[in-house]
This record gives sequence, structure tokens and C-alpha cells, in this order.
Amino acid sequence: MIYSMKFQLGPQVKHGPSRHLGAFEKLFWLADRNRPNQFAIAAEISGTASNEAWQLAVTAMVRKDPSVLSAIVPDQHGEPTFLGGVASRLPVHFVEAPTSVWPLHLARHMAQPFLAAEAPLLRITVIQDAERAAVILSAHHAIADGKSLVYWLRDLLRHISGVAVTRSPGTRSIESLVTQTLGPLSHAELDAPGRDIRTRNLDGRPPTIATASLSAEQTSQLRDAAKSRSTSIHGILCAAFGEALRETKGPQTPVRIVSPVDLRQRVLGGSEQLGMYLSGLRLVDDDPGMDFWLRAQRNSDAFDIFNFADGIRTAVGTLDHHVASLKTSAKAIDLLARTFAADILMTNMGAVAIPSDYGAMTLEAIWGPSVTLGFEGEQTIGTSSFGGRLRLLHTSYAPVAGLLAAAVDRIIWETS
Repeated sequence: MIYSMKFQLGPQVKHGPSRHLGAFEKLFWLADRNRPNQFAIAAEISGTASNEAWQLAVTAMVRKDPSVLSAIVPDQHGEPTFLGGVASRLPVHFVEAPTSVWPLHLARHMAQPFLAAEAPLLRITVIQDAERAAVILSAHHAIADGKSLVYWLRDLLRHISGVAVTRSPGTRSIESLVTQTLGPLSHAELDAPGRDIRTRNLDGRPPTIATASLSAEQTSQLRDAAKSRSTSIHGILCAAFGEALRETKGPQTPVRIVSPVDLRQRVLGGSEQLGMYLSGLRLVDDDPGMDFWLRAQRNSDAFDIFNFADGIRTAVGTLDHHVASLKTSAKAIDLLARTFAADILMTNMGAVAIPSDYGAMTLEAIWGPSVTLGFEGEQTIGTSSFGGRLRLLHTSYAPVAGLLAAAVDRIIWETS
């Protein structure tokens, strides 16, 4: 079946409420104008619904959460602003095919840039055969993060199953939320990136997508090992992928790993509203002889700064300070390189605590996030745990052969 990425919009309606973008949102808006950096998640589902049921559920979701119909446009001073009500509906793209083809369609979502001034900034593809469905959600990164798309998916499935849904439609920037809940922002100077960073040539092709997963038993062993070794699953993942990449780059080559950090629980009380509530941390692994478990513990300990108000205020405030004067995509990409460019982007949604049963449908797997920042050679590993199993999604325009398999083998070996 031929795949079409044409998303037709209804007639435009009167503009709704607007607000200026926060620093993190503005950074991704500016960079995206030159280097598309949207992201996507995928879900596998047992059971199906009619196309009409899917579209009606999406329409109901939009009524409760109209922020997805927003666009981003500069105001009279050139500052980017969310403008509500630019679109009147969010169409669903339907594909009749075996659901096993979802990685191909996710890759095509990743290759289709958003135009920020044209709403909606969320896209949906539903792939169905006679017994199963797969759903792909992709979004402009200025309007959402991975966790918020997972919650959006959950509520979409609730609508289809006839369960009443209540959503918080309001959006606020992470900078304003941190200031309100933790106090005034502070900032630090940025470290040099460590080596020259080159942007990837844009040729319109989709990235390569690869998947791997641990069994329920292996995931349980991983969890137990993290606890007994005083580290975290994320610390183990970073250690395993860092060592796997070093095998191909050479033992003396430092490996840089960047991880987004979810601040939703810390500043939103766990709110599930759509938005980008992230910070980030870069690890530099430059000791090839370090013991695996010491490496995992060091990785985990590095994130302790986000357990304290001072650490959060400084992390968020540093980016806010440096983004404030940005006006061009080139400057934004330079800042993105200094802060988030790495050999590996390890984006971990953690344990996804949402139901699996939705009437006639059962949610079986969640994959992602899939995202790229536009830098040469980057390897993105999106991870999530759902239904007692860890799943890993590898996204890259220049994938390192064997990286995913080698890292998974190391995880299983060290934790079994």
C-alpha cells in the first residue's frame, strides 16, 4: 500500500489564546526551522476500531485539549508565540497493512518536517489489519515531550472504549513553572562540547529504525540488579551503550551521552498535560578501563542534581539565560550543539504507568521516543518499560552496525 504524508486541514477558525514560548520551547522552534527535530512514539495494540471511531475519539480529544491545534508564529518583536485556533481539526491518517510495518511508518513521520506556522503540530497514523492496530504519534518538539504523548495516547484509547476523560488543556513553560514552584532561576556558564560538532546533511530520506526488547524475566533481573548495585536502570543503560559504542570508536575515544530529564513530577506534581517539561544532562565517559558497575553508578549519581531545587533552577536557568538573546536558527543550532549534541542521545521514558485494557483493545507495547537533533553520526536510543518489559528503539541516519545488539547483550550478561 502506498503511504501518503498529506495531512489535510479543515478551514481556519478564529484565533484563540496565545502565549510566548519559554526558552526550551524557543530553542527547539528556532533550531527546527533549519534542522527538523520532531519526535514520535509508537504503540502496538491487540484489537481494532473503525476508522470513524478513531477519528471521533481524536476529535473529542481536541475539544478537551485544543493546544494541539496551535501554531507558532513570531509576534511584532520577532518573539515566537503559540497561537491557538489556527486549525479546526486534527485528521488521522489510516493505513490498512500488517501492523508489523509500524517502524517504516514511524521513520517516515520522522522525515516529514512540521511547519511551525501551520497547525496542527501533532500527527497521527493508525495502521490496522483484521486483529491488531498500531498507532504512531509525532509532534513538533516545542509543544510536547514523550511522556505527554503517552498520556495523550492513553486518553485517546479511553475515548474509544467509552470512558469519560478529563484533561488539563493549559500549557506553561518549564521556566515559569520552576520559578513559581522552586524560586528564581540561576545560571552557570556552558562547558565546551569537547570536539567539533557537525550538522547532518539534509537529503529528505528517513532515518533507520531498529528495535530490541528484554523479556519480562530479563527486565525483572535488570531492575533487581540496579537496586542491589545502588544504581538505576538508566545508569546501566548508559554504561552498556557507552561501552558498546566504544568498541567501534576505539578504546581511547571519549563517549558523550546526553539524556533528557523529565521534570514533570518535580514542578507539575505529575500533571499529565501536553507540554515540554524537560531539562537535560551530558555525561562524558572517558575512562575505558572503568568497571562496568562503577560506570553505571557514576552515571546514575550524575543525575542527583535534579533531586534538589538549586540544581533544577540552575539547569533550567542556564538554558533560559543563553536562549534569551537568540534570534537565528544558526545561533540556536550552535547552542543546541554546545548543550545537547552527543554520540548517544539516551531518552528514557522510564516505567510507563498507564492501563493496558481499553474495552475491546489491549495496549501491548509502547516504543520510543524516536528523535534526532540534526547532528552528524548521532545515535538515539529511546527506551520505555511497559507491561513488565523494557523496549529499546534505535533511531539514526548513520546507524552504528551492531550497537543495539551489543548493548542489549551486555545488559543481559551483567544483570543475569
